[in-house]
Amino acid sequence: MRTKKQIDVTNPLLNSLSDEAKALYFTLLLSSDDGGIVAFDHHCNPNHLFELVEQSLVTVTKSHIVLIGYITANYGKELKPEYNPHKPILQSIINSGYEYNSSTNEVDTPITSQITDLGSLIKLCLPASGTNTHNIKEPSPQVTKSIQSPIIAFIGSIRFALYLATALMLGQSVHTSFTLHSISHIPNPYNVVSAIFTAIIMDFLIIFFVIQGRQKESMIFFIFCSIMNLFSYHINTQYFTYQSFFAIVVSIAIPYAVHSVSGMVQQKSIIGQNNGV
Repeated sequence: MRTKKQIDVTNPLLNSLSDEAKALYFTLLLSSDDGGIVAFDHHCNPNHLFELVEQSLVTVTKSHIVLIGYITANYGKELKPEYNPHKPILQSIINSGYEYNSSTNEVDTPITSQITDLGSLIKLCLPASGTNTHNIKEPSPQVTKSIQSPIIAFIGSIRFALYLATALMLGQSVHTSFTLHSISHIPNPYNVVSAIFTAIIMDFLIIFFVIQGRQKESMIFFIFCSIMNLFSYHINTQYFTYQSFFAIVVSIAIPYAVHSVSGMVQQKSIIGQNNGV
C-alpha cells in the first residue's frame, strides 16, 4: 500500500530551515515507506540533517531516519490494527524494528538509540573510506561548549532527569510503605515486610511508566502517591495550619516532579517537543 504523502508545508519549523535542509527533508519524505521511515543514508550532509533534528522534524538512529508527524499527516489520529488499510503500515513499522505508539500516533524509537548531537551525526555520515566529501561546518559555539562541558550536557539531559526521578521514587517508597504499614492490620513483622516490598515494587513500576513516557498511567500514580504522602505527612499534623499547608505542597510536589519527567520523555521520543505544537 502506497499513499499520497502529505506534510504541512506551512509548518513554521520548515520555514526556519535552510534551503538545503528543506530539500533534504522533502527527499526523505519522498523516499520514506508507509510508516514514514527511511533507511539511513550515510551520504547525508550531517549539517542539514542536524537542522532537521534540532527542529524536531526527524528522529535519527544508526539505521533509520523517522519522520516525526508523518502518521498523523497521512493517516489521521490513530492507526487501528483491525482496520485493513492500516495493517501494512503497522507491519512496515515492525519490519523496521520499531513499535507503534497509539497514544502519541508515532513510531516509537528507543531513547538510547536516538542520535541528537552534530558530532555523532558527522561520524555516522562519514563514508566507509573514512573521508567525508561534505562541506562540514564547524560546530556552533553552543555545540562546542556542550562538547567541552560534558557534565553540563549530562545535567541538561533527559537521562539525568530519569536518574533523579528514580531517586525521588526511592524516597517516595518510604512514604508509601509507611502508609501501607499504618493502615494494615497484618501482624508484625509481616506487616513491615509486606509494606516495604509492595511500595518498592509499585514505585519501580511507576518509574517504568515514566521511562516509557506513559503520561496517562503516570498521572494515575501521581494522584496515588500524593494521597499516600498526605496520609504520612498529616497523620501527626493539625489541619488548617502552616505546617498542614506545606505538608500538602510537599505531598503533591514530589510525585508531580516524577510525573513531569514522563511528559519530557514522551515529547523527546515520539514527536520531538510535540512537533512544534
